[in-house]
Amino acid sequence: MIDNDLSGTEWYRTYLNNNAENDRQARVMYETIQLFINCFIAITAAIAVANVFNTLTSSIILRRREFATLKSMGMEDRAFWRMIALECASYAPARAHHWPRARRRGDVHGLPGDEP
Repeated sequence: MIDNDLSGTEWYRTYLNNNAENDRQARVMYETIQLFINCFIAITAAIAVANVFNTLTSSIILRRREFATLKSMGMEDRAFWRMIALECASYAPARAHHWPRARRRGDVHGLPGDEP
């Protein structure tokens, strides 16, 4: 036979690589990972938005009597809605600034200015 004539001792195996197929598989794997990462980011963002909405809604519901008092004292609608908008806009920077201190204390639910 030919096996001892060509190799000297035994058969050698030859592996062929299909570079185009390997590139396609790598691209599909990369796109799959990107899809999972983007879905995770989207879900996290949706949870964050829902959390902010819930915080603002709870704050407004709990302070209904305070708002009624302000309106009965003569606060106009425009001033009232401006106050609400400014308060809502102040939540994100205040929370972002307070977060590292709250984490150090172990109190992640505290509000800015609640330090002992």
